[in-house]
Amino acid sequence: MTKIFSHTLWNEIGSRARRAKRRQAAIAYVSKDLLNLSKGDVLITDASAACVAAGLTNADLLQRLSTRGVSVYHCQGLHAKVARVDDYAVIGSANMSSSSERRLIEAGLITDQPSIVAGVASFIEQLRDQSELLGPNRLAALRQIKVVKRLPIGGRKTDTAVKPLGNRTWIVGVKELRAEPSSTEQGFIEKAAKQLDQQSEELDWIRWGVKGAFARDCREGDLLIQVWRSSKAKRPSRVMAATPVLLKQNNRNWTRFYLGDPLNAVELSFGQFKRHIARLGHSRAVKPNSAQLVESDSADAINRTWKSAHTS
Repeated sequence: MTKIFSHTLWNEIGSRARRAKRRQAAIAYVSKDLLNLSKGDVLITDASAACVAAGLTNADLLQRLSTRGVSVYHCQGLHAKVARVDDYAVIGSANMSSSSERRLIEAGLITDQPSIVAGVASFIEQLRDQSELLGPNRLAALRQIKVVKRLPIGGRKTDTAVKPLGNRTWIVGVKELRAEPSSTEQGFIEKAAKQLDQQSEELDWIRWGVKGAFARDCREGDLLIQVWRSSKAKRPSRVMAATPVLLKQNNRNWTRFYLGDPLNAVELSFGQFKRHIARLGHSRAVKPNSAQLVESDSADAINRTWKSAHTS
């Protein structure tokens, strides 16, 4: 589903958010919780003193969300309004406020198109890594600011930078590693874990070589369909649904890709997957060591009909 909403935008977002298991958002100004944010969710907003003083961002609300277990971040100069609600992405003009919900003319795109969802997931992760996590002391200081309800003037230029986002899908053959990562590699993994705000043992990643189109061209925001086999097997046993690339690390000897949550929990057998893509007109042979780029139309068709392939 890909659809543009206007006057019912927050109704549609709110309905999906209430049913969602996970919510992540980068929204410039926040004065009302319209996403039903809860423990484990992520909110990035402009919580500068100027925005708080102008009433654009509400410090009391940020404090309540933080107490609830939401990871609340300040990003200087943020003007984006994007969110990921489970396997849906929201991109639009709407801030989280009563005026946006009730009075202002807003427009937004809500889609489950995997390439867009992956792009939004990568965008939010990049912002979060470069933003300030608001702790109790910082939130307490923001709550002391007198609100005068006027537009902020000036402000320093933001240093936040977002890499060009990928929006392509790759089919890659991955094999279970026989040995644990070396101490040097573990250092890179720990660095990635810190950047992605996760425990290193919970990270999902694949290690690749440094040569070839996949190592060179795959980037954050792309999707990987992983054809998996064990370390001793010659034939793959399962194929995992498209998963967004959140971070790419380059080393002299290898390239490592760190992955987010799959867009679909359903896994296919290797046979089911080959039959599925053949029915959709994908003519290239998929082998255990494949690393092939999928045309965008074919990728969308594969991902859109993934669940039905499990029962066929």
